[in-house]
Parts: sequence; C-alpha cells; structure tokens
Amino acid sequence: MAKGPVAHGLGRAEALSEAGDYAAALEELKAALEAEPHNAAVFTARGWALENLGPERLDEARLAYEAALTLDPSAMWAKEGLSNVLRRMGHQSEADRLCVEVVEEGRRRYEAEEDLWELVGWCELRLGRYQDAVATLGEALRRDGRWIAIRFDLALALL
Repeated sequence: MAKGPVAHGLGRAEALSEAGDYAAALEELKAALEAEPHNAAVFTARGWALENLGPERLDEARLAYEAALTLDPSAMWAKEGLSNVLRRMGHQSEADRLCVEVVEEGRRRYEAEEDLWELVGWCELRLGRYQDAVATLGEALRRDGRWIAIRFDLALALL
C-alpha cells in the first residue's frame, strides 16, 4: 500500500530513513540531490530527514519541503511534511490550511495513490476531526492492515 514520506527508489536513503537513521539518510540524499536536482521526491525525503533530526533543523526542513512543492505542487507528502514543520514552528493557521488541502486533494486521488489514506487521516487528526480520522484510517487498515504507522495514527485518533 504505502510509500511513506521517503519515496521508493531512493535506495539506501530510503532504508536508512525507515530505520530511523536520519543523519545517515541525509548524507545519502546529498548524492541523490546532485544526481536529480529537480526531483521533488528527493527534496521531500530531505525534509523528512531534517524534520526528524530535531527542532534546530526545522527551518532547513521547511525549505526542503517548499523546494519539493515548487518542483511539484501536487507532492502530497511534501505538503503534509511542510504542515507538520510549520505547526512545530508555531504557524498553526498555515499548517491547518495545508492540512485542509491535503484532505481535499487526497480524497480526490485515493484510487490512484492508495497511500494517501494515511495522509488524509493524519491531517484530519491534526485538524481535530477525530471521527473523520478514525473512519479514514480504519478504511486504510481495511485495505492493508500491515502498515504500523496507520495503526499508530488510528490509536491517536481514538484517544
């Protein structure tokens, strides 16, 4: 089902990110950026790594997500990542606006991109739409019950 914030095909950077070794993933992404400087997925993966390296890297993460969205305005993982970073930086209204966009656009793209069920559910949760989040994440699990991140997000929504 899911692709997650680090796009498939990014090799070692993808594996390192999935293992939580964001510093090493960031190093791997340097080469990817040199090879593909116009690839929004590489910038999104860079944003994800930076955001997970701590609050002191949030501004860099914001810039990486913004670069991804400049290259591909439809990059939903970048939009959701930027929303998370902006929320952590205290920009609640802008973060909420991006979440609304993810929910609205994500619902239109479910059939083509099944991993968007998680993004939509997460954004519904962040917007305080708990019943919607439970329904969306429950449907995501019905489609593919193997994804642990969805189980975690669903537990948060149920709380």
